[in-house]
Amino acid sequence: MTPTVKSASCRGAISGCLALLLTVSVSVSAQIPAQSRTVEPIASKTQPLVSPDVRKTAWEVLATAAADNKVSRRQNAIVATSTIGTWSKAVGLIESLLRDKDSDVRALAAAALAEMNSRPSIPALRKVLEDSSPVVRFAAAKSLWQLGDHSGREILSDVLHGDSSPSDGVIKSNLKDANKRLHSPKELAFAGMNAASGLLGPFSFGITMAEQLAADKSASARALSASLLASDHNPTSVRQLRDALQDKNPAVRAAAAKALGQHPCRSVVEDLHSLLDEKKDEVKYMAAASILRISTNAPRRHIECEMPAASPASAVAQSVPESADTAK
Repeated sequence: MTPTVKSASCRGAISGCLALLLTVSVSVSAQIPAQSRTVEPIASKTQPLVSPDVRKTAWEVLATAAADNKVSRRQNAIVATSTIGTWSKAVGLIESLLRDKDSDVRALAAAALAEMNSRPSIPALRKVLEDSSPVVRFAAAKSLWQLGDHSGREILSDVLHGDSSPSDGVIKSNLKDANKRLHSPKELAFAGMNAASGLLGPFSFGITMAEQLAADKSASARALSASLLASDHNPTSVRQLRDALQDKNPAVRAAAAKALGQHPCRSVVEDLHSLLDEKKDEVKYMAAASILRISTNAPRRHIECEMPAASPASAVAQSVPESADTAK
């Protein structure tokens, strides 16, 4: 073969190799965008656990209750809102009730701010130390102490010793009334110190719900069980809490609604949303608060939320007998 023919043959082989490499390169590069395109629609279709409309409706339920003429509704609104946490709108709503015309509502609002661990509310609580009601002042002093502020030390000392300093004429003149009210189960519950409520955690229940628990001997145990299962993300526990939303006792339904606020799942949100039409105020308000609680925490706990939904309780229950049959 002549040098000219060999050179042409080599050039042809090189050109063929380059063409093959280009073809492979184009093919691979075409596949990469295709893979990324299959991921993008999934992300774009991701919806929030709580839609803006549901979130708005839930907030309106609590805000309306906080402005209601009935004292019991304002109290139940505080009890429910205190479970949301330090969300600024929730804290602001509770702080506004420190100026309520009813002293029991003001005392409950003061105690709720400590339950919410709202340190930014310390200045507002300090102002309440001058309230005309001794119970409200005591609740404010107690909350401030819990939040690490000792501005109410004198008030606590007065209650402890059964007397007040000569300089505090207002406290001295109302001391007997304060001591009497502070030993009343109703007043203690309003201030967040009722022993029965404390068993389930501060502000687990309002006065109305405490009365409902007393009327049903087994209700307290069911409500306590709901509170304990709140931290259990096992699908079976979630299903049982959802079932408890249908309990005959409103206090148990409210306890289940509160517990489900720690389970950010779409099915749970749907159940809670349906309770916004509940006739019992305490249940409706707690459901609204749990929806808002899920909404404010969802970005941080979205993956955790999907775990129970991926393994329904019914599927777990059905898998047990099937595996047993297989073993036989």
